[in-house]
Amino acid sequence: MTSNRDPIGPDAESGGRVADYKPDIPVAPGASALPLSQTPHRITGNPGKDWWDKTKPFAEMAGIALLAVYTGYTIMMYYANKEAADAAKKAADTASKQLELAQRPWLSWQDLKLTSAFIFDNEGARVGMQALIKNSGNSPAVAVTIDSEIFLGDPDPAIDERERFCKGLSGNKPTYGQTVFPSTTTQEFEWARVKTKDLNARASPGLGHGRIIGPNIITCIAYRSTFDSTARYYTGAILTVSRSTPENPRLSLVITVGENVPLERLIFSFLPVGAIVAK
Repeated sequence: MTSNRDPIGPDAESGGRVADYKPDIPVAPGASALPLSQTPHRITGNPGKDWWDKTKPFAEMAGIALLAVYTGYTIMMYYANKEAADAAKKAADTASKQLELAQRPWLSWQDLKLTSAFIFDNEGARVGMQALIKNSGNSPAVAVTIDSEIFLGDPDPAIDERERFCKGLSGNKPTYGQTVFPSTTTQEFEWARVKTKDLNARASPGLGHGRIIGPNIITCIAYRSTFDSTARYYTGAILTVSRSTPENPRLSLVITVGENVPLERLIFSFLPVGAIVAK
């Protein structure tokens, strides 16, 4: 009889070596009977990825081309819009300028005459003037100021000096000045002067004794408008002054420095060319 502690199995008689026991276990249906070392390799290829790798460079090139076309179109639209904006601004500026020309004040001399002798003194020389100024524009002229000077020189330099003198007057911020309404006039009195240093620098030697001058009077009216506080306007004129003789009142002669000329012997007229300018 066998004991309950004896090993069970075909090798029980061999001394109980269980490691050598290999039971016959049937293989499940459908299972591979091949050893693990002989299992087929796993397929690692991806057809979809291979297709994209081949197509990607062409897609990138197409994207770059579309971006270039879009950029070019954007640039063209920018310049087209800029040209349209510039044209609109130019049209608006032209309309604004036309409105200004139609509505701005225009001051000029209705009458201008000498009121004193040509006088030499310690400060130089001077002569008095009276001006009747009219506003022929369509809006009031405000901050109206007038100034004059005696300029010793030829007509061409006198024109340049007038521009400098009038621009300086119109560019100053007025602390006073009157208002001239449309179609009305105002009367002003003004001294035109030249300093001694300018007399000495510009006087020419006379045929006899003494020195002579051929004076020009530069006079300017500076003013502003009521509808545009930034606008600056002026009207400027150049007049020549000479003297006559008692024997021949129509004879125009130069003036000798230091010799006062009575009012009745003064000859006063606008410069023949470019006498008046309005800006």
